[in-house]
Amino acid sequence: MSLSMSSFSASIYETCNLLLSLFCNIWELIRVLKDRIRRSEEAKFAIGYFFLTGFSLVESDFPGNYDNSPFLKIVMGNETTYPTKEELVAGYKLRELFKQRMIEGLQKRKLNEEQIKQLRT
Repeated sequence: MSLSMSSFSASIYETCNLLLSLFCNIWELIRVLKDRIRRSEEAKFAIGYFFLTGFSLVESDFPGNYDNSPFLKIVMGNETTYPTKEELVAGYKLRELFKQRMIEGLQKRKLNEEQIKQLRT
């Protein structure tokens, strides 16, 4: 298949317009996400892949004073970058370490029925 110079130029022009449109739409998506996150009680995302670099675009918009339940919940596919994977693994290890230390601390204390009831809820 041969392309004339004019059709080649047209396809480059169309490609550039498409890329510009996608770029503008991405920034609009980020703007909307930032606005919604600021006004939300929780944020739930189901995504195909997760990169910390994308998360950093909206991280500062998370509320600083939410209750004990997690604000952010992510269901993600298995595609990510190595640095993101390492951060996720480190987070899970810290979570397990915290959980183990909390259990050990509770086992050393005598709890009354009211305290046990509160822990179960």
